[in-house]
Amino acid sequence: MLTTGWNGNADLGDTETFVVPSQDQQLTRCQPQPFQTQYMYPLTSGTGDVIKILVNDTYRSFAIVCGGFRLTLHQDACYLLSTNSYDEPRQIAVMRQPRVGAASVAVLNGTTLWVTGGMSVSILLDSTELIKVQSLTDNSISEEGIPLPGPMQQHCLEIINRKTAILYGGITLTASSSEAIIQSAWTIENIDTMIGGTTAGHSWSQEATMSTARFSHICGVIRMGNSQERKFVVAAGGEAVSIGPWGYESIATLNNVELLQVDFPGGPDGSVIVSGAWQAGPNLTITLSGAASATPGDQSVLYVAGGVMYRQPFIMSKDIFSLRCSDSVCSWSIEDRTLLFERSNGLAFILPPNGIPDESDCKSKQLSIIYFHSEPFV
Repeated sequence: MLTTGWNGNADLGDTETFVVPSQDQQLTRCQPQPFQTQYMYPLTSGTGDVIKILVNDTYRSFAIVCGGFRLTLHQDACYLLSTNSYDEPRQIAVMRQPRVGAASVAVLNGTTLWVTGGMSVSILLDSTELIKVQSLTDNSISEEGIPLPGPMQQHCLEIINRKTAILYGGITLTASSSEAIIQSAWTIENIDTMIGGTTAGHSWSQEATMSTARFSHICGVIRMGNSQERKFVVAAGGEAVSIGPWGYESIATLNNVELLQVDFPGGPDGSVIVSGAWQAGPNLTITLSGAASATPGDQSVLYVAGGVMYRQPFIMSKDIFSLRCSDSVCSWSIEDRTLLFERSNGLAFILPPNGIPDESDCKSKQLSIIYFHSEPFV
């Protein structure tokens, strides 16, 4: 479902839904028209993931979106999204503070959203919070989480396995309070034992720096073919500082890709060994920043949709790309389907069939659904 966003001229409130195949096939559109699914409030620059909520004694998967801009105001509310066109987005939680440009992942077996960093009015945050959605009716709980290594926004936070997450790229502040683009990466262990309000047993470990400092980049973790013991962390495209012929600095959109190898000698949920350096991956066929990205639960493929190709002149993309890796070789493909509207800086969700609340054709196919939620730059 692609919902809300910005097309370069105005905010959007439509939605789009695609079926994700279980084999190496192309995406197919779930509903042929954009307004056959839920209309989301105009909302930009939020964050979210897929979380599990107990419904009638069974855990079901839902997409949750938190924070962002709405009517130029920084938001602290979290909403659940539905594919039922008669359902309005349901406010399910309130964060401890408004956040724009934050990054988040589901932790604690997918039952809790870990929201990190972002901008709150004029303050760049290093704080995080854990949002536990108890049920569809009860009030949710938000507790203070483990602080980031520094204040940041438009960064990547990805799950490597059930116990380990990685943080990389984004925008931070220097000692003189000027903005700087992040080249660093950090990992954190034991995320499956996080407890709100304490940092005991958790700390960030510095990993190899990326070759290119970047923000608003494509994020993801993808496994190597059928291997359960090797994955790649993906940093693709994004924005970086470019030095012009007269020494002037400007922001350039990138198409280069970096991969960081991680191994699991003790099995997929065991200890993680991070390789020494990022390596060059296959370049995108276009320069791209602010694109939505998501991987299914088995991390077999990374889907990328929309984004900005150029800033001068300003050109946006409607294409959907997919990245797969096999035998230590990764390659991009372009999907036959495109987005109905150009969008940038979005969120993408892939839900299992039980995440669809209504009786739709998509549900009867027993395939995953990819939700693309888009938003503009901030």
